[in-house]
Amino acid sequence: MGEIRFDTGVKSYSLNGCCEVAFNPTDSGFAEKLSQVFSQLDGMQERMSRELEEAGDGGELFELSRRYDRQMREKLDGLFDRPICEALFGDMNVYALAGGLPVWANLLLALLDEAGESLRREQTLTDPALEKYLAKYRA
Repeated sequence: MGEIRFDTGVKSYSLNGCCEVAFNPTDSGFAEKLSQVFSQLDGMQERMSRELEEAGDGGELFELSRRYDRQMREKLDGLFDRPICEALFGDMNVYALAGGLPVWANLLLALLDEAGESLRREQTLTDPALEKYLAKYRA
């Protein structure tokens, strides 16, 4: 049987050297999923902050933090339909701060940056590639 191979734009990425993920950074479906997860996690961050302010003792604070961490990890793992949080964050709570932002936000912002850069790069290649093939079949 013959086989046809073509470029799908799917690329593999190493996340902090801890795990690999693969996706097409210019796929609007992935971008939508990424945007939805970011919005959901941002809302969870706000709810958690409010609840932590209202929480009583340290035990309640830690339980809230663990509960939100579990929920957040489910959303992040769901973005790639496979577990990534265990390898990426280990026992660290994904609400831990690094560079002034929660580590979950750092991950999603890095993905958004890659998607934006890839889209710009691919758009510059579109016209010349299309012209090449159109010229081939016009002759």
